[in-house]
Amino acid sequence: MPESRVSNSSSPRWFIPACFVLQAALLLAHPGLLPVWGDESFTLEAARQPLPDLLRSYAGDVNPPLHGLLLHFWLKLPWPLEAASAARILSALILLAAGWAAVRIWTPSEDPRTRLWSLVFWSLSPSLLLFGRMARAYSLQVLLFTLALAAAQRLIAEPRRLRRNLSFALCLALLLYTHYLPALALLAGVLARTLWLALFRKENSPLLASLASAALALFCYAPWLAYLWRTLERFTQAVPQPAVSNPLAAEILRLGYTFLSFAFGETPPGWLLVVGVLLAPAVTWLLWKGTRAAPAWLWIVLPAAVAAYVGASRWVGFVFVPARLLFLLPFFLLLAARGAARTGRAGAAVALIMLLLCAGSIAGYYRKTDFLNKAYLIPYQEIAALIQRESAGVRTAVLADACNLDPWPLLRQLSPAVQTVLVGHEHDLEQIESRLYAGSPAVIWHIRNTRDICPAQLNNRLGALLLEGRLHRRWLFIEYTARDKLLLRALGMHTPPSHFLQLDRYRAF
Repeated sequence: MPESRVSNSSSPRWFIPACFVLQAALLLAHPGLLPVWGDESFTLEAARQPLPDLLRSYAGDVNPPLHGLLLHFWLKLPWPLEAASAARILSALILLAAGWAAVRIWTPSEDPRTRLWSLVFWSLSPSLLLFGRMARAYSLQVLLFTLALAAAQRLIAEPRRLRRNLSFALCLALLLYTHYLPALALLAGVLARTLWLALFRKENSPLLASLASAALALFCYAPWLAYLWRTLERFTQAVPQPAVSNPLAAEILRLGYTFLSFAFGETPPGWLLVVGVLLAPAVTWLLWKGTRAAPAWLWIVLPAAVAAYVGASRWVGFVFVPARLLFLLPFFLLLAARGAARTGRAGAAVALIMLLLCAGSIAGYYRKTDFLNKAYLIPYQEIAALIQRESAGVRTAVLADACNLDPWPLLRQLSPAVQTVLVGHEHDLEQIESRLYAGSPAVIWHIRNTRDICPAQLNNRLGALLLEGRLHRRWLFIEYTARDKLLLRALGMHTPPSHFLQLDRYRAF
């Protein structure tokens, strides 16, 4: 169970509130700063529907509906803000609640210096700022994973108490209704821990109690169990496009990107990226030292982290892995805080440099110039307005790159009269031509990533085909910085493009 409490008297009483006020100021300032990106667009679209339609939308998606249901009722309040900003405020408030739960559950048994470092790391985490302000379920996953892990520890400590069984079953069911990955990863961690206790300590009761609680959680999840099974089937068939061809290099890239995101955020200026890479061994040293006199939760979180990483890395590309693993970030930060508190001045120096780099990433976030993942910056609303304005009154078609982008936030904003054709991995040139010309469009728009990873360079071939006998104009969005071009070269692109996104218009002479 969570470790017994120790006195907080050696920490200033104002310190915890001050940290949460700082984090609240960062999370709640200018919630409309970033454009609505792909996954947020789905969440907002689904949450604004009537409840039966909301459930049908989530039934066709890979996410369970609990966050969507919460957001549905949240958006019914009389907000003087756009729906996206109101939804992001909900995520921020849930993250603040998750932080308070983590402080109350995990830090009371730690020494004062560990509590201090963990609070500062938490309040200045650029990854929590980035993902905690999104209209997605990431914050809710952090909160429910924290509560479910605490319930699991209490169950293992007191497996014969019915209250412990019911508490863990309820928390696990709620986590399942929020997202499959943290719920199944936690269950894997709990079963690994209780199986070890059964095999090596001859303690069978925790294993039996955890199995009984898992069965009860699945019973509570029965209305959505078929969709979980369908998602698992899709998972077995998923093959995310690797950024590099070498499997070992691809794995190093995934692990390195996740580590960088957790430690320093995903919005580092060029200088910060260099210093962060140089500091990575020292941060790893802090994490290692943080496992000394390992807390009980570590033996559940470690196998859960392995299971979650395997699942996330198989499901999404490397730039989206940290978001899927955000529920593990509190424990990463707590281990780093434990290490900083146990290694004297050297550890304090590493921790202070980490905080400096985190502050630099936070500045990059608010400048909107240093995002490693450019998908969070695509101005879909601006692009939709441009298409509507420049093709008003004529028959229009939009070709949307679905290999390298998520085009749905744009397509949802276009007039129903606009013909839309997806360019995906499963399509070929002849099939796209047939669908495109069936509508006899006078103007054809093609939105695409400037880098083409479609099979057989499908976007490039379409562009060359559409040029024949048509006037052409191009708009470019999200300029690559010198840092970005250097990273693209490191990933094997010899001549990086100038921008991330291009919009081409083709019309007859």
